[in-house]
Amino acid sequence: MSVSLEFDGHDELRRIVERMGNNGSSLDVPLRAFGAHMQTIPMRSVREQQAPATGKRFPKLSGLTSSLRGRGKRLADTSRLMRSFLGAPRVTRSSASVSSNLVHAGIHQDGGVIRPRVARFLTVPLTKKAKRAKSARRWFEAEKRAGRKPFFARSKKGNLLAFSRLRTNSRKIVPHWLLMNRIEIPGTGYLGFKDSDADVLADLLTAHLQEGTA
Repeated sequence: MSVSLEFDGHDELRRIVERMGNNGSSLDVPLRAFGAHMQTIPMRSVREQQAPATGKRFPKLSGLTSSLRGRGKRLADTSRLMRSFLGAPRVTRSSASVSSNLVHAGIHQDGGVIRPRVARFLTVPLTKKAKRAKSARRWFEAEKRAGRKPFFARSKKGNLLAFSRLRTNSRKIVPHWLLMNRIEIPGTGYLGFKDSDADVLADLLTAHLQEGTA
């Protein structure tokens, strides 16, 4: 995922860029520095739980997601998404950009619906054992071989769950997987600029312009 963002109505930036263009100054150095700054924006957004461009708070996690993760911050369950933006910024003569190679980076920005492509259901692991299995089918076969009699049933709320016995001869059953026809992901707008980001770019451009005329 690659994102292009613009500063609207920032007259100071426009004037600085025009001055640099008039005297033939290269934007390479300040744009590389600003590219490095852009890499910190996703991490800042997750820390603040706020979309930088609009100031809106991230949507709250569902009760199920909160209980599974043991924490209440959206996009904070792992650092994988944030680290995916830490590759070298792409810089041209007039732009700087950062990107992620993760397929789910875009849906967390804009929101959307995930549906199963091949299997009948999307499967969500509910236990450490399920996560270790990495596949509901693989888990089901392993539980069956172990004599823990896995089965499917609906909860009181109508959710389809995969259960198995806690131990081979135990009467206690444990839900290990949640099966869903679709999962709706709300957009967060975690990529974007605050006014303070425009100030950072203005300072970098000004410092570079002053060095070139010193």
